[in-house]
Amino acid sequence: MPSDPLPHRDPIEPGLKYAAEARMFEIELSWQRYNQFWLINAAALAGYFALEKDGKYGLAFLISCYGLVMSFCWYLVCHGSKWWQEAWEARTEEYESYIKKGFFSDPSIKKQSKLFGLPTTRFSVTGLATAVTAFSFFTWVGLCMIFLLRDVDWAPAFRVTFDFRYIAFFAFSVIFCLFVYFKTKKLP
Repeated sequence: MPSDPLPHRDPIEPGLKYAAEARMFEIELSWQRYNQFWLINAAALAGYFALEKDGKYGLAFLISCYGLVMSFCWYLVCHGSKWWQEAWEARTEEYESYIKKGFFSDPSIKKQSKLFGLPTTRFSVTGLATAVTAFSFFTWVGLCMIFLLRDVDWAPAFRVTFDFRYIAFFAFSVIFCLFVYFKTKKLP
């Protein structure tokens, strides 16, 4: 009988339990963060269209810059949450390999079922949430661009009557997003 590389498995099982619980906790936090940013973006979008309807275009533009920054931060939060979730999954799989239990690698989980007549597929729920945040970000960028390009006369004479305060605020918003990205990014 071959010798067991880990004769004392007692420390492994508590580690496995802790890693699995930490992963679940990270998933819960991820959805809480997602919902918070979703609410912020929904409120900003409602405010934007209410101000736009009332003809308060300058304030609507400021809200769109705010939405741009918030949705960019939302995107980064989704990426960070996914990183932590995968880190805890890797730790869990590491512990599982020692005790021969495969929560994430169990072949019986791969059972094929149908939903509305189509076979179900493994999609990354976190990846889909991140895609929604990217869509939100580009929606805000589009709303900002519509506002900034509203006063461009596209006739052959091509006149631009920008209010440079708005361009400066938009540039500040983009620079702030870059600052947040580089200041919060952790290197391995």
